[in-house]
Amino acid sequence: MRMLKWHISKVTITVGFLISVWCLQLPASIAQAAFDDVQWGDSMVVNLDGSKASINIYDIDQKLQAIHQNGKIVIKQYDLQGNLKKTYLQREQAAYSLSNASLTVYVQHNNTDVRELKLAYWSDAVSRENSSVVFAKKMGNGLWKAIIKFSDLSPGTGKYHAMIQVDGKDTRQLEFQVVDTGKIELSSNPSLHDDDVTIRISGVSLTVKEVRFPTWTKAKGQDDLKSPWILGSKKDIDTWEIKIPYRDHNYETGNYITHIYSIDRYGNNCVIGWIEYKVKGGIKAPTKVDISDVSYDLVVYDIAESVQQVYFPTWSLKNGQDDVEWIQGIKETSGVWRGTVIYAKHLDDLGVYTTHVYADKNMIQIANVTVENKALVTAPKQAELKDGHYQVRVSGLSDKVSNVYFPTWTEQNGQDDLKIPYVKGTKSVNGDWIYTVNYRDHKNEAGNYITHVYTEDKYGNRRMISAHITAVAASPSYPTKAKIKEKWYDIFVYGLPSTTKNVQFPTWTSANGQDDLEWINGERVSEGGWRGRIFFDKHNEETGSYITHIYVDEKFYHGGIVEVES
Repeated sequence: MRMLKWHISKVTITVGFLISVWCLQLPASIAQAAFDDVQWGDSMVVNLDGSKASINIYDIDQKLQAIHQNGKIVIKQYDLQGNLKKTYLQREQAAYSLSNASLTVYVQHNNTDVRELKLAYWSDAVSRENSSVVFAKKMGNGLWKAIIKFSDLSPGTGKYHAMIQVDGKDTRQLEFQVVDTGKIELSSNPSLHDDDVTIRISGVSLTVKEVRFPTWTKAKGQDDLKSPWILGSKKDIDTWEIKIPYRDHNYETGNYITHIYSIDRYGNNCVIGWIEYKVKGGIKAPTKVDISDVSYDLVVYDIAESVQQVYFPTWSLKNGQDDVEWIQGIKETSGVWRGTVIYAKHLDDLGVYTTHVYADKNMIQIANVTVENKALVTAPKQAELKDGHYQVRVSGLSDKVSNVYFPTWTEQNGQDDLKIPYVKGTKSVNGDWIYTVNYRDHKNEAGNYITHVYTEDKYGNRRMISAHITAVAASPSYPTKAKIKEKWYDIFVYGLPSTTKNVQFPTWTSANGQDDLEWINGERVSEGGWRGRIFFDKHNEETGSYITHIYVDEKFYHGGIVEVES
């Protein structure tokens, strides 16, 4: 909520209501000579006192926006960064953008005996006898507020007059112009193969709260008109835009009609433009795709209702038509048919794929699509069990890939550790797919780990895009350092054969030779995993280097040193 502060002599009145008066920047796209007289706000201030009192208006950031003094109003105009761009006088016959939807008139009249204040307004095309009337609301301490809705004005744009009446008596006549500042743009050559059509309108006043774009096709009236009307998005300081999906209009071809309404902060609306445009049919086909997408779709529009079947015969240019497939189309909705090209049915060829489209044996369209391979799979060639895991990453996939699977198993004992169903990766923020191979899911086995990578499309079709082998070494895991106050530390050995009967961890300190040598019997903690726990009190709680050799079934396996600090 913006707070509007009025300073009158030494009295301050604070009125709490939504307002964005004069905190505006003249939009660059419409800063042209034709609009030089446009008042880029939605309000007017009138002082009926005839006094020299000042009225200061501040925005929510406490920037001084306007000063009413000695019967004149000085407007200070800021850009969106808060920089003062322009200072000028409000003209006696100001022009306002039709897109404002309304004009708010603030009247200062300090006479406490006033019971009623109203405005009668009419245009040059309508006599005063047929004027409209709006009653002002008293805001406090002589401040009154009246809202003139542009939807009540006739003919909408042009020159208007407003008479301020105080307790039924004509007091001050105002004049103002309402100007159409909107400029409508349409995306070129609207066609169903583009999914939607973009409509943009510039020259919209910054005081506008919403712009809505009710749309329907001409063929069947307003049977496809959405309610509530679709809301546009603000794209620039004075520009609103809407993307109208053809699916919301049954993929109809022919003439589409869009009306454009602006809505002010009070909920008043006003038509600020309309456009009629013709939408063509055709075929929607990607220009380039990636082999990792598994498949791609071809969609053909504006097919006659009498057509019984549509086929999409497709082949790659590599080796001629050796891979031709007559793909049977699926009817998506009235006049719309889809064919799905699956790479596996075309030998996973790269290069150009050609499709001819037949409707009841009559060829109606041709499409060429280039199939590339940009997917990149990365994984370590070597890893160690002591690290607990490694990652497989796939980059370069398009958003058309619905899922990526990473079935993984070890070479030892075949696929006894393969998870069914296949494990699915996680999609990262940058679009890469990642899978973490945890050794515990594979019995902590050493040796070759095999991962196949499958991509899946939205229909559930899959394609293997990579096979990778990582050699995992069975190295023990030592801590780098330990604290004497921690009482002990552990050493782990992973990837030992399941036939292992015992593992020993003979340990001593570097001080005084092997006077504190202890042969520690290991404990099996998982399949292929053993642990040795070294207690400091068994070594005189000495600090310094602790040396451990590891014996597997009485054969030396590995050795390491841990530094113990006080």
